[in-house]
Amino acid sequence: MKEESREKKLKLLEAKEQFKLLLEEAKITSRSTFKQFCLRHRGDHRLHAFNRKKEQEVLFNHYITSLKRRDKENRVRLSRMR
Repeated sequence: MKEESREKKLKLLEAKEQFKLLLEEAKITSRSTFKQFCLRHRGDHRLHAFNRKKEQEVLFNHYITSLKRRDKENRVRLSRMR
């Protein structure tokens, strides 16, 4: 019983990591939406391996937030250089 639970947890963690890799490879911008992302990558097995849509959306939003933060930092750095 514990072994099955452990295997299930490991599969879920692996699927989460694969989903994060997909986000990084997807070439999305800070203006991309979750719906656009899902439509563009609907054939990718990494999107379907992690079936918890709500968690997918949360991970996507965290990724978008980090992109926005990085974009803002880059704009500030460029404005200081001028």
